[in-house]
Amino acid sequence: MFRSIGGDASVDVVVRPSQVSVADFGNRGAERWRRRLSVPSRRRSGKAELLARLPLLAGLQRAELERLAQGTEDLEFSAGKVLCREGERPREFFMIVSGSAEITRGGDHVRGLDAGDIFGQLALIEDVARSTTVTARTPLRALVLSRSAFWRLIRDSGEVERRVLRALVAENVAERIVAEDAFRRQVELTTHQAAHDALTGLPNRMVFADRVEQASLEGSRYGSRFAVMLMDLDRFKEVNDALGHHAGDSLLTEVASRLRGAVRESDTVARLGGDEFGFLIRRNDLRQIETTVKRLTAVLERSLLVDGVALTIESSIGVAVFPEHGSDVGELLRNADIAMYEAKNGSRSYAIYRGNVKGSHGRRLMLLADLRDGLERGELVVHYQPKADLATGCITSVEALARWIHPEHGLIGPNEFIPLAEQTSLIKPLALHVIDEAVHQCAVWREKGLDLRVAVNLSMRNLLDTDLPRDIQRVLDRYGVSARALDVEITESAIQADPARTTATVEKLSAMGIRISIDDFGTGYSSFSSLSRLPVSEIKIDRSFVTNMLTDKNSAGIVRSMIALGRNLDLTVVGEGVETAASYERLMTLGCDTAQGFYLNRAVSADELEEWLQERRSHPVDPEVRPNRDALLHADVAQSTAA
Repeated sequence: MFRSIGGDASVDVVVRPSQVSVADFGNRGAERWRRRLSVPSRRRSGKAELLARLPLLAGLQRAELERLAQGTEDLEFSAGKVLCREGERPREFFMIVSGSAEITRGGDHVRGLDAGDIFGQLALIEDVARSTTVTARTPLRALVLSRSAFWRLIRDSGEVERRVLRALVAENVAERIVAEDAFRRQVELTTHQAAHDALTGLPNRMVFADRVEQASLEGSRYGSRFAVMLMDLDRFKEVNDALGHHAGDSLLTEVASRLRGAVRESDTVARLGGDEFGFLIRRNDLRQIETTVKRLTAVLERSLLVDGVALTIESSIGVAVFPEHGSDVGELLRNADIAMYEAKNGSRSYAIYRGNVKGSHGRRLMLLADLRDGLERGELVVHYQPKADLATGCITSVEALARWIHPEHGLIGPNEFIPLAEQTSLIKPLALHVIDEAVHQCAVWREKGLDLRVAVNLSMRNLLDTDLPRDIQRVLDRYGVSARALDVEITESAIQADPARTTATVEKLSAMGIRISIDDFGTGYSSFSSLSRLPVSEIKIDRSFVTNMLTDKNSAGIVRSMIALGRNLDLTVVGEGVETAASYERLMTLGCDTAQGFYLNRAVSADELEEWLQERRSHPVDPEVRPNRDALLHADVAQSTAA
């Protein structure tokens, strides 16, 4: 209770310390209380006695303590109350009367404070922010000095200033030790994270390759033998899609634990990405290596319980042995990759690399093993084939097509490597690479004033990927391109593989504003009813019908029927495989909307396409020599009726 004396009257004002928060004594709070309350001599005497008992102020005269009491507040704080916060500029100086507090930095303990200790002004420099936080551990009572009172105190007493400095040095030393320990832990964590997979805790691809390289050097020097193995989990994506990514992560964690327990401490088990694991097995005997392989497959045969569902996991393992199957890390990994896909294609649990794999099968396996490295090395490029609006002759869109520039085999077309990627998890990074390149190029063209839509192809496995819409949206956002500038082309067979899931993906893409196109239309088995239910904007007549329509009556009839179907469903119709002027003009007469094919141009690089477009603009088609579309259409119908 403070007694405020004014004139001849006296008024008792009761202030309950528990109702006062530290915020009340912040920038303006303390001054507000000081203006409202005039502290009487009796209260000042009580505070002076408390001040006299503090070690910091030992030796001060009674008059000095009385003056100091005038600028001091006697406050109580509840346990857990933050008294000074890291990053804020302290406005008061605290001297603890009773209770305890804790100093922390970034959540780490620096030291404790007890009765007689001080805190608040960490550095005797004005406007310096605290680097630590002070929190009451128990109910705490403290005498709080304002900034001006604090500066007056240390100015008037050299001994008190030295005591304050000693306390600050002790706190700073403790803080530095904590900071250095936290920095060391952070370095260790960063180093560990750089070398290990975040989900399973296993070494990552970088560490695995380094250990294989070290083993190769040791093997060359001492004549030792070891095996490099690559394992791929079969149908892992089905678990992800059916049960969700959380279940997939739980499965990978359990698989990693089992694999680690199936090999020796001297061996290495690494997660290389996705559902692929790598093994460095140090054995000299091939029979011992095969025994290890069988043990690895056996630990996965026991069912795993994931989110209450019992799962049985199968795997495919490829084995390459040093030095017979390779003398360096690149060769060993490549040959183990080939062996793994040989096991997968042969429905076997494992296969040891056979260097005598010949013919087309051997080429496919080698290309499949090279494809991942090709993606990482930037060997996959994107070319663009133009599409012309048959009504105007203008180029309105292009199709993005992947090309592989192989360091040994030269240019490889998509018909050879896309089916290989679809057999593995590589189809996702491959598709996202093409989408990223295409959308980026679309943004570049728009900056140059070229308003071209770009189309990309998606496989069945892409459509079954529930993350696909989100991944595409990220790419669009990255380059600031509207979804309406992007078309996706899907095949009829891709839709029918799993109608419910593929339809859900297609609907999400359409809702984003992306145009959906059915590629190779007429070669699949989809029904017209399912086609009408999908949010499709375009159908592309397969090139086999367009190429033969001038010489084959059935092909001509199919083309005509597909164009009519497109009109009835309000769909844009594209004729693929237009290789001659006659085919181009016939599609015009039939009322087709768009043409694509070698007659216009093959798929070329972005720079070549720009040059071609510039040349095309320099020599525009004269609209007066373009056939009269309606007249030719009536003539064609009449000729067909007469036949």
